[in-house]
Amino acid sequence: MYTEQNWQWRWKALISSTVLALAALMTATTARADVYCSGSVSEHLVYSDGSLMIRPSWHAGWIIVCSTQAPWKGVSTESCFTWFSMITSARLHNKGVGIYYLGDAPCSSFSTYYGAPGPVYVRMEP
Repeated sequence: MYTEQNWQWRWKALISSTVLALAALMTATTARADVYCSGSVSEHLVYSDGSLMIRPSWHAGWIIVCSTQAPWKGVSTESCFTWFSMITSARLHNKGVGIYYLGDAPCSSFSTYYGAPGPVYVRMEP
């Protein structure tokens, strides 16, 4: 039998559980700290398979940014050609390059070559 007191208790329990679920969801989605790596690029190259690789100042080795021949880790070939142009221009004009990645791994700890994460964007810094 539902009494007014029983109904109020159930309503409070529903609100409390909803608030807790939302708080947990917000914590889970805001806990990730994405990373922005910036600095100079001392060398860049494109392999015969289309892989655009850079040797940036923030990493001890070579990392792949994208592929000009096939989508790679969410990066289209069109974006890759644009990024190649931007990286080339940055090197020619002694500008820095900034690359934004999802995740919280420090820039210096990325795996080399194909183990590097796929970037979200690349920019030429002022």
